[in-house]
Amino acid sequence: MRIGFDAVAAIGRSGNATYSYELISHVMRRGAANRYYLFSYLHDMGRPLFKKGAGHTEVHSQLVASLFPLPHLHQVNDFLLRLHARARRVDIFHFTNPLNYIDGPFKKVVTVHDLAPLHDPSWTKEHSGRLFKERLGAVARADAIIAVSKFTKQDIVEKLGVAPERITVVYEGAGNIFYPDEDKAGIAALVGDSRYVLCVGQLQPRKNNRNLLLAFASIAPDFPDTKLVFAGSAVSPEYLQGLKDAAAASGVEGSIVFAGSVGNDFLRRLYTHAFCFAYPSFFEGFGLPILESLQCGVPVITSDASSLPEVAGDAGLLVNPHSVESIAAALRQLLCDTAVKDRLLLAIPAQLAKFSWKKAAEETLKVYESLS
Repeated sequence: MRIGFDAVAAIGRSGNATYSYELISHVMRRGAANRYYLFSYLHDMGRPLFKKGAGHTEVHSQLVASLFPLPHLHQVNDFLLRLHARARRVDIFHFTNPLNYIDGPFKKVVTVHDLAPLHDPSWTKEHSGRLFKERLGAVARADAIIAVSKFTKQDIVEKLGVAPERITVVYEGAGNIFYPDEDKAGIAALVGDSRYVLCVGQLQPRKNNRNLLLAFASIAPDFPDTKLVFAGSAVSPEYLQGLKDAAAASGVEGSIVFAGSVGNDFLRRLYTHAFCFAYPSFFEGFGLPILESLQCGVPVITSDASSLPEVAGDAGLLVNPHSVESIAAALRQLLCDTAVKDRLLLAIPAQLAKFSWKKAAEETLKVYESLS
């Protein structure tokens, strides 16, 4: 088979970019009898992300976009992609980001990570949300749809009217860069000798950072040796300042650490040495940081909403993300009761066995084969 990918989706540090990079890499590694074509933007051609595969695998990067200030750039990009795909006789095109989806002379596979813009438009950038809604009709007509969780599959069925048999659930995995790391370099500089609760991800309303902060503030007087660390950039300076103001108003600014965006090596150490990982997001199509935390040997507190119970399983304590009291109770329980933490730790290996990029690649290749 000749398989095309929108490799531009693999650029960056978002959850979608991680998914695209890991999936494409593992698919090429395990489907060596196929020929692969990676379509990328002009300005990304100078920094190749993928090595050529082994055996019969060939990787071709094509110019699919222009930096020129054209008034209808999307239309130009779509035309160039169709042109290149036709010239290379692509059989199947896998759009790992629905925003890049287009119709063309090939079988179409699209991965839908979530339908967040349909639940709350404020959770998504205005441009992205508008483009997502514009392309939903076409996405629903794809030859095969991959959902990253059972929750997302059901959401697609209910909101887009897609027959469930056209949707395959393929779970994500955590990268092999996440593992228990005894190196504590940089940890003391961030939190001193304190133990800490860790939250990873972009600081934004959907991630529910404010309720987590307020929940921590409500129990902080009883745990003076514990801090709350947020690792991730903020969606805006105003949002970050609002969190800092909330910490100051609650009298816990000395116990809240905003680490900003950190590299993977330090992130691995942050996960490993955290007392627990807290991720009470309002809505997630998957929730990759939960897997990263579990892979580093750290139990989680997460929401009882959307896909998060699927990913955490018995290795997580579930909370009502809308209730500060519920989040605070879980934090208190885990900080006080070693038996609860031990129970969660024992559940980690069985939960992790459900997820891997190897498994995701094998199941995705089966989707391609069903269309050939």
